Amino acid sequence: MEMLRERVADGSLLRLVGKCLHVGILDGEEYSEPEGGTVQGSSLSPLLGNVYLHHVLDLWFEREVRPRMRGKAHRVRYADDLVIGFTSGGLGTSG
Repeated sequence: MEMLRERVADGSLLRLVGKCLHVGILDGEEYSEPEGGTVQGSSLSPLLGNVYLHHVLDLWFEREVRPRMRGKAHRVRYADDLVIGFTSGGLGTSG
């Protein structure tokens, strides 16, 4: 929720997300509440996954990895799929 609050100013939306995180599951006659996270298959999971990966992967790559590279470094991410490409000064160079 802290990560969401950094980018989302709408308090109503934040409350709705918070409520969705605490929703229970009714399986036949059995009711249970998850201890943490979202329910498997929840439509909220992709949204929260992207917010989390933005913070722990995208920002890390831009702030920590890219500045340390001598060549170019590129990151392409779609949801939880990732491709990272690096160059090392060109092909055919020795030593």
